[in-house]
Amino acid sequence: LPPRTSTPKPPRPVPKKQLPKLYVDLNSGQIQVRYKMPREGEVEMILLDNSMQRIKTTTYLHVNGGTFLEPFDMLNISNGQYRLVLKLGSEVIGVYDVVKR
Repeated sequence: LPPRTSTPKPPRPVPKKQLPKLYVDLNSGQIQVRYKMPREGEVEMILLDNSMQRIKTTTYLHVNGGTFLEPFDMLNISNGQYRLVLKLGSEVIGVYDVVKR
C-alpha cells in the first residue's frame, strides 16, 4: 500500500480569553474590586492604559487571606478602557478590564 499523506490543517486562531469587566460607577467614580487572596500579604492594584503604562497604583497593606471587596478610585482618570492587575508580592492574583465612560 502506498503511504497515506494528508495536508496539514491550518492552525485555528487561539481565542483571546475574556477578562472580567469592571465598570466605573458614575456617581462615586470608583470600581469595586473583588479578589481572593491565598494568604496574607500586601496587595497592589495597578491600573494600566492601552499601551500598558502604569497610570495609578493602590496598595492594601497586611491583608489576611480570604475574599475581599475593595474600592479603587477612578475619579481623576480619563474616560477609556484600562487593565487592572492585582498582585500579591510578585504573584498576579487577578486581572480585569476596566471601562470608564
